[in-house]
Amino acid sequence: MRLLLAGFFSFQILISGTAGIIRADEPSKLEELVAANTAAVERFDSLKVSITNRYRGYPDSDINYTYVFDGKRELWDIVPVKKETQDGEFTGLVYTLGRREVSNGPEGYRAVTNRDENRIESAEVLVDSPMTAVIEPQKSGIVELQAKCHLGLAVFQPEPRRQWLLAELYSECISSRIVATPAEPQSNGCWELEFVVPEGSHRVWLDPKYGHMISRSEWSGPKFKTAVDFPDFKSCGRDLFLASSFRMNQTGENNHQLELTGSITPESINKDLPLSATIVSLPEGIPFYDAAMGRSGIWGTDGPAVVFSNADESRKWDMERKLSSYAATNGPGARPESRRIWMMLTLPLLLLIMVSCLVYFRRHKKT
Repeated sequence: MRLLLAGFFSFQILISGTAGIIRADEPSKLEELVAANTAAVERFDSLKVSITNRYRGYPDSDINYTYVFDGKRELWDIVPVKKETQDGEFTGLVYTLGRREVSNGPEGYRAVTNRDENRIESAEVLVDSPMTAVIEPQKSGIVELQAKCHLGLAVFQPEPRRQWLLAELYSECISSRIVATPAEPQSNGCWELEFVVPEGSHRVWLDPKYGHMISRSEWSGPKFKTAVDFPDFKSCGRDLFLASSFRMNQTGENNHQLELTGSITPESINKDLPLSATIVSLPEGIPFYDAAMGRSGIWGTDGPAVVFSNADESRKWDMERKLSSYAATNGPGARPESRRIWMMLTLPLLLLIMVSCLVYFRRHKKT
């Protein structure tokens, strides 16, 4: 009997005290840690921060973001670098099309690309600008709202590209476990957790000193390995902590290597925000695509002014608009085609005159 009891207690010590081995109390403790992190994130009833990203090795690569969250909606305003990139230089990492504004919430997802209101004089000019808009159902465009990953409020997954709140990751993962406790040397005073999903695995470190906020996360997948660190936090109130900076390192196939650093500046925390702060307004005259309805058109003052059922309708509308504008400038009945015909007849004549002159001068020079 004594041998049986001794073996039982030895087994209990083994499963509860060794790092990396499933502990007897792990499921309940894991749920407790995830709940603690969820509570820490949910203490942010509203939030407005500025984020500056910089890619290592590219001194002109700063990208400035404004992230706003009012409890129901979120907005991400991206102001790109001013420098245009050359072929093969930093391609795909710099926004060369101009400012991008994205919002998501109960009203749905909206995105405006290449927004530059200083260059827009009227709706007529706006139609011809490269600015475009996308409207989608709620959350379908969440891929572009990854600011929570930059703030340590969510976990980043590059393949497929998305962000996970820790509670979502825990509820949808295939398996999960506690890898190390704060008392173990390799944990740096944090709880180290692992979550396995079909595409790969996440390691997440929760720091009890900062309300169990995420201090580090790692992704291991078939193509990429990504690590995001949050080295310091700022106290924003009782039991309220926000990361002050972050650092991301990513390696992958074909010698892919990326290092990104960012600074985080809070502008407003848990204060009332106007509705306009979290919804992207579509300018009158902007071409749009409505993914929910499967249609495109031109936006009016407070809704679609023109709707196209297919690409031919869009081209026809655009041609009629341009002909009308051309006639208004050049007189009734004037068409760009007539000018092109005149140029087609005139240019060969001019070319013939130039060749004749050249031949004449050469002959005259010889004589």
